[in-house]
Amino acid sequence: MSTEETDAAAYTRKVEAVLFAAAEPLTPADIRAYAGEGDLGGALDTLVADYSARGVNLLQRGGSWLFQ
Repeated sequence: MSTEETDAAAYTRKVEAVLFAAAEPLTPADIRAYAGEGDLGGALDTLVADYSARGVNLLQRGGSWLFQ
């Protein structure tokens, strides 16, 4: 795995942790405030795909993101 792939995976895990810890839906700006800068769109796409077959799904509602 390349450094770029490792960095992307680490950022995705940060975004995942931020969203799971959130008490309410988060905007992209809120997510970046906690997870830092990175490919947020890519991380969210990865998480949507990863959780699509699970009992919990990552959803976008009104421009904000939440696990439900």
